[in-house]
Amino acid sequence: MRFPNGYGSIINLGKKRRKPFAVRITAGVEEYLNKDGVKSYRQKYKYLGYFEKRKDALEFLAEYNANPSILNQSNITFKELYEEWASYRYEKISPNTIAHYKVWFKHCEPLHNMLFKDIKTAHLQALINNCKSKSSIPKLKMFLGQLYKYAAKYDFEKDYSKFIELPTKEPIKPKTPYTTDEIKNIWAKYKAINHADVFLILLYTGMRVSELLEMQIKNVNLQERYMFVEKSKTAAGVRYVPLHRDIEPLIKARLNDSEYLITNKQNKQLKYSNFQKNYAPQIKDKLGLNHTIHETRHTFISQCHRLGLNNLAVKRIVGHANDDITQHYTKLNINDLIQVMDTFKY
Repeated sequence: MRFPNGYGSIINLGKKRRKPFAVRITAGVEEYLNKDGVKSYRQKYKYLGYFEKRKDALEFLAEYNANPSILNQSNITFKELYEEWASYRYEKISPNTIAHYKVWFKHCEPLHNMLFKDIKTAHLQALINNCKSKSSIPKLKMFLGQLYKYAAKYDFEKDYSKFIELPTKEPIKPKTPYTTDEIKNIWAKYKAINHADVFLILLYTGMRVSELLEMQIKNVNLQERYMFVEKSKTAAGVRYVPLHRDIEPLIKARLNDSEYLITNKQNKQLKYSNFQKNYAPQIKDKLGLNHTIHETRHTFISQCHRLGLNNLAVKRIVGHANDDITQHYTKLNINDLIQVMDTFKY
């Protein structure tokens, strides 16, 4: 069907989209350089809405031409706007990020059926105030800001997410190293407590919890006494970690036919969230520990400094960036770190 000039058009964006039919209108002309470097001109388009069925898109386009102010009076709900935004946004981001967005969308459940035009700062602030995870609050605000940015296509000019007030940050609790007696107690009881050996491995390597839980067996070399951290939160974190003699038996006991070193009951990778929720609290309770598991890394680094170990070597072992040396630490120098590790003790 050919529409009159200036009427607008409908395009099919593909079968993979839940709402494949897009309604768009011409929004002027823009200059660009073609492949030959010659100035050319092309039409700019403004997208008005997305629909599951072509007939719905046709009806909307007809309504728009009869009353262009329909966009300003849009009856789109928070949920509908999110679904439109997600239909294109989710094609460009990782599954892990998508999972986080879905969690934040679920937290916005009180707004799902509200008309987006009726949502004000007070509604958004209530979501923030009811968010139990303080660390997630800035990310929730960012998520709402992305929805408002997308809502501009419906001529929602005011971004109420900008007026959200974030709670005052609580003072950071100082990290407390594990004591020698506490570490001896873990050694005495770890065999009777499921996954308590994870605490010991962390205490003798200085690894981040996530790095150990993501450690694949292919990256463990007992013969040459190292583990290779293939994934880390920083570039310096990708490194070879020397193995202390005391924890070699713990590592050896973990080697099996699984892909990962630390596994769950199904012999699959033990995820960070599962470990933190279902294991770490019980382990700390049974051992009488008043520490977070992240303080194992702080304990290792503090002990290295207390023993006067080479500062550069310690940085290499724990994956801290070093401003003086730009070359990455390679497997060729792992023996140097093993020698340093052999002098480490609690």
